[in-house]
Amino acid sequence: MRQLSQGETGRIRLGFAGATYLESRIPKWVHRFRTLYPGVQLLPEQSNTERLIKALADDEFILLPRDISPGLYDLTYHACEAAGFRPKLGQEAAQITSIVPMVATGFGVSLVPRSVMQIRSPGVIYRPLEGVAPRAAIGLAYRSAHHSVALERFIDMVSHSIPA
Repeated sequence: MRQLSQGETGRIRLGFAGATYLESRIPKWVHRFRTLYPGVQLLPEQSNTERLIKALADDEFILLPRDISPGLYDLTYHACEAAGFRPKLGQEAAQITSIVPMVATGFGVSLVPRSVMQIRSPGVIYRPLEGVAPRAAIGLAYRSAHHSVALERFIDMVSHSIPA
């Protein structure tokens, strides 16, 4: 009981939305937390810029539906508008990991978070955007009714590892 009350044992369910599970810092946070608190079980569950974007003006864009990913949808749409055109909306992808094979098959182009670059597919070339690239926030959400010391420690560790 003492270990539970001090956050040294217990369970934390971690949910990842979209491509956040590909974010390179997340495995580091999980590994570090497991090293510090081996008695706590973490349970994962299944969220030249203008020149480069302007070069895509004639292509069809593969996007996640706006109701699934409004942030990425709006970022893509606004980045295209900032480059002087409205994107030609093509095929929709059911999940972010579906976009890469759809691009490889020739259905269109897409703007994706940097973390998606880990997905390799023949025929797909990733081009990092220079300058002020569109950005999407990553949030840490938890149920207030399921609060524990272990969860507080995880939140504290993540919060202190993110630059202000």
